[in-house]
Amino acid sequence: MKRLLLTGASSEIGHAIARAAVAADWDVALCCHTAEAKTAAFAKELATVRDDAKCRAFAFDLRDSAAAESAVGDAAEFLGGLDGVVLAHGVTHQRLLAELPDDEWHSVIDTNLTGAFFVIRECLREMITQRSGAFVFVTSTAAYGMAGAGAYAASKAALHGLSATIAEEYGERGIRSNALAVGAVAAGMFTRTHDASAQRAFAEKSALRRLGEPQDVAGAALFLLSPAAQYITGQVLDLDGGKR
Repeated sequence: MKRLLLTGASSEIGHAIARAAVAADWDVALCCHTAEAKTAAFAKELATVRDDAKCRAFAFDLRDSAAAESAVGDAAEFLGGLDGVVLAHGVTHQRLLAELPDDEWHSVIDTNLTGAFFVIRECLREMITQRSGAFVFVTSTAAYGMAGAGAYAASKAALHGLSATIAEEYGERGIRSNALAVGAVAAGMFTRTHDASAQRAFAEKSALRRLGEPQDVAGAALFLLSPAAQYITGQVLDLDGGKR
C-alpha cells in the first residue's frame, strides 16, 4: 500500500486529492490547521472507500517548526512511512502591493512558503532513508504574476524553486518533486475572491472554455505521484485549461 501525506486536506481541492488517492490504493494522512473535526469526519468517510484503507486527520499549525516536526513524525508512524507528499495548503490577501501591510505579507509567506518548508524538511528525513518518494506542490499560475495578490504570487513562485531544489538535491536518492501551477478552479479560494461575472471571464480565457474542477487537480497530482511519472522531476505543469 502507498502512503501519502496531504496538507490543505480540509479544502475542496484537498478533498478531491484525498478521494482520488484512496481510490488508487493510497493510505492518507490528512493534515489541516483549524478544521480538525471536519477533517476527522472526512477521514472516517474515506476509510469506508476500501476495506483496508488507513486515513487519519492530523491538525497542527505548519508555521510552527516543532509542531510540523511532531505531526509529520506522527503521520509517518501511522502510515508506516511516506511514499508521497502533496502540499495543497494556501492562504491569500487581496491587496495591491503598495497597500499590503506587513502582517498580511507575513501571514501569506509564513503559511504558504515557510510552513511548506517545515513540512518538506521532515518528510525528506523520512524519505532519505528509504531512498524513494515523490513531492507534488499544488501552486498557482499566480506564480507568474497576479495583480492584487503579490504575497500569494511570491509564495507560489518560491515553491517552484523549492520543488526544483528537491529534485536537484535528492534525485540520486530516488526522490522526485514537481509542481502543479493551477489556474482558475471552481472551488475554495478562487470562488471566494471572484464573483460570477469574473468566473465567466476566466472561463472564456481558457481554450477549453470552462473553469477547472477539483478533480482535475487531483488527477494531475495522482499522475505525478504515480510510476507513470517516474522519469519526471523538477518540472512545473501548468494546469489551466489552455489559458489564452
